[in-house]
Amino acid sequence: MKCPFYHTCLIGLPIILTVYSCKTPDQDKKNTSQSQDTIVNNSFTLKGQVQGADTGWVYFMKEDTINDKPFGGQTDSAKITKGSFSFTGETEVPYKVTVGIKAVENRRPFLSPVMFIDRGETFITFSAKPLLSAFEAKGSYAQNLFNEFNTNYKKFLDSSNALFAAKMRLKKTAGNISADSLDRASEAVEHSTQSYFLEFAGKYPASIVSAYIINEYLKFYKWDPLVFYRLFTDSIKASYYGRQIELKAASFSRTNIGSVAPDFTIPDANGKPHNLRSLLSTYTLIDFWASWCKPCRAENPFLLKAFNQYKNKGFTIISVSMDNNRQDWLRAIKDDNLPWKQLSDIKGNESPVKLLYGVYGIPRNFLLNEKGQIIAKDLRGEKLGQKLWEVIPD
Repeated sequence: MKCPFYHTCLIGLPIILTVYSCKTPDQDKKNTSQSQDTIVNNSFTLKGQVQGADTGWVYFMKEDTINDKPFGGQTDSAKITKGSFSFTGETEVPYKVTVGIKAVENRRPFLSPVMFIDRGETFITFSAKPLLSAFEAKGSYAQNLFNEFNTNYKKFLDSSNALFAAKMRLKKTAGNISADSLDRASEAVEHSTQSYFLEFAGKYPASIVSAYIINEYLKFYKWDPLVFYRLFTDSIKASYYGRQIELKAASFSRTNIGSVAPDFTIPDANGKPHNLRSLLSTYTLIDFWASWCKPCRAENPFLLKAFNQYKNKGFTIISVSMDNNRQDWLRAIKDDNLPWKQLSDIKGNESPVKLLYGVYGIPRNFLLNEKGQIIAKDLRGEKLGQKLWEVIPD
């Protein structure tokens, strides 16, 4: 799934203020079972039409959530004949697949759209040119839930992206002036977005689709995962996505405002290991970034400005890179002229510090006091300088 907000990287102008109510888990469990009463076995059928490809193959990459390997699952295929294909099988529970197409033999399939396979019939249509465009899937219970979410969520996403674009236009035309009204509008949209996610999870607490959605989007939003986790039924809590949400909840708890920042030891550019506790100053910003992350690189001028202004007043920065290419990391440090401590284990998405701090999207940062307590986080743009002005006396 692509990032819902183009100002955040992964390891989505009217203000919507609708108030949502949540059904209880018992209510949803009853509704979920009733909706599939007519399906008497575990068989499923996928039927599809492909525009622009009379022959070739459609592929379905299944997530291996049983073995906690969501990107290493089984691949099934269906042959395209005169622009149509059909695929049948059996499943006891819905599961997510990524759909791909290979129109030429001996070429790897291109995988992109996400859908859910479930009991019953699902109908798929898409165009091969442009590749996998105009994708649509509908019919099965799980896929219809996924469609319901995407349709409603698009309203919030459009509002958020419109506000972000307005902020960018404001900066270009008037410099880095105050945009308080836009910030308040963005906060209102995010609050409404969170309310909708809570409404959806509360409405479908026994659905693997609901758990997938919450787990996926908690990578972008900085909401408390435990609030969502508590909504799910026991079977969903025990599922792959439920367990991932539980892990995110643990990371969130470790990095709450007022908590002592988890300690770690990571090497610098010369390979020398450094312990977080040994690097603390009166105020320390832990900045998570990567050379390939454009929003992270766009934040570096703000970090540099704050560092130069407050470095002689007890402020320092520790940058922790999520890179997995050492040369790219070192080049970005040089190109962006970053003089503070730079750390990385060059493990990218597999870095233990990612789970320790719950860093599922970057840039992320945490401001610590001299005791190592987190006093603020996610200080983007001018907000870092404003916070330092508040806490550091002239």
